[in-house]
Amino acid sequence: MLSPTYRKRYKYNGGFNFAYSLTRTGDQEIKENFTKSKDFQVSWSHSQDGKARPGTNFGANVQFSTATFNRYNVYDASRRLNNNIRSSINYSKSWVGKPYNLTLAANHDQNNETRQYNINFPDGSFNVNTLYPFQRKEMVGNPKWYEKIGISYNGLLRNNIRFVDSTFGTAAMFDNLQAGVQHQIPITLSIPVTRNIIMTPSVNYTEKWYIRQQILEWNPTDQNFDTTYNKGFFRSSAMSTGASLSTALYGMYGFKSKKSKVQAIRHVMRPNIGFNYSPNLTRTGGNGEYDSVIVNNNGDKIGYSKYQGAPFGGSPTRPSPVSPSGSITTWK
Repeated sequence: MLSPTYRKRYKYNGGFNFAYSLTRTGDQEIKENFTKSKDFQVSWSHSQDGKARPGTNFGANVQFSTATFNRYNVYDASRRLNNNIRSSINYSKSWVGKPYNLTLAANHDQNNETRQYNINFPDGSFNVNTLYPFQRKEMVGNPKWYEKIGISYNGLLRNNIRFVDSTFGTAAMFDNLQAGVQHQIPITLSIPVTRNIIMTPSVNYTEKWYIRQQILEWNPTDQNFDTTYNKGFFRSSAMSTGASLSTALYGMYGFKSKKSKVQAIRHVMRPNIGFNYSPNLTRTGGNGEYDSVIVNNNGDKIGYSKYQGAPFGGSPTRPSPVSPSGSITTWK
């Protein structure tokens, strides 16, 4: 067993633990009664002082072991009966005076009873706050309409692996790998229609990147689906548009009594109406996102998404109807 600790004053501290065991049970001369188990356990904790690096944070709490480690090496009842083990590593950074920030994470959980492992690594996000790319550096007079165009960005990275302990370290461990990247680009604009009415059109574009497509094929013998995968680079797109009109209505109610502690109440009403619409950007067949598969021996077919089970799923297959909306917010 190896258990070092470390600490740097006003910076960070942590500890590491590694244990390995080789357990033999039964009579070695009788193969039916003899078992041999090689097990290990790794734990790591790390924390950072909040004042060490402003804008940056890093922390870790890792517990990883073989499924049978507790069975042969732990004698504490609560730990021995605990079949669920989890780990997390997190890193975040924000740039002072900059409109973007980054987060990265790794997570793991395992069930020692089913010997199922689930690892999310790497997971991350990168966000850019609203920018006005057409805005002048030195504003003189009223801004032009195009100077009010705002663009932001939200990016997500997801990777997930599910496997049983017998496949750890082998190629079969990556058979259930799911990986993807999602980009979202919202574009907004604020246009004064009249002195008191503001129109706000918007466009939200989403694109997803994947490394494989799932292909289903009906197996008449097993009366089930056979699943295979196409590997490569695949993309899925979606877009939504909308516009809204908003204004503000002000009112004042005064009390006639001069003895009243409240002389008047000011009302503000902000009515808002708008609509949203999403066109269909998906493709079917070939390298498209959707396809059809036979579901019984009669030849009946249904459609399915090749990205079912992927980190961000597929995109809508049909254009959405125009959906109006409205609201009134009141303050006193």
